[in-house]
Order: sequence, then structure tokens, then C-alpha cells
Amino acid sequence: MNSSLTLDSVIRMGERIEAGEADLRDLFEEDQGFADADEGREPDTNEKQLRELLAATTKLKSLHSRIEVIEEKTP
Repeated sequence: MNSSLTLDSVIRMGERIEAGEADLRDLFEEDQGFADADEGREPDTNEKQLRELLAATTKLKSLHSRIEVIEEKTP
């Protein structure tokens, strides 16, 4: 299922950012405007975005587990 692969990819990226192996900007590498706009932001803004990303990643992991259970039950 394609959505499962996409979900895995997003979860892995969130885990890499949480572990310090990637930066928030890595999520938006194709959008050059993001890097320019980020330069003027306060550190608090980046921390808030990181917290929001980690919360979203946790929710995605939970949803992913639920999807796997449903897929296993579906013949």
C-alpha cells in the first residue's frame, strides 16, 4: 500500500530529526524559500516546530500501528 510507505518515510524522517541526524530543513529541501524565511526566526520558533513535529511523529506511529492491524485482519 503506497500510503504505508509514505507514512514510514515521514516517521523515519521525524526519528532522524529527533535523534539529531537531520534538520527540520531537510523536510523542505525542495522549497528554497523555507531556508530563507527560517534565517530570521527566533530559536523559540524552531523549538516549537520541533516539538510539533515530534508530537505529529508520535501520532503517525500510532496510526501506522493501527493501519497494520487493520491490514492484517483484512483478507
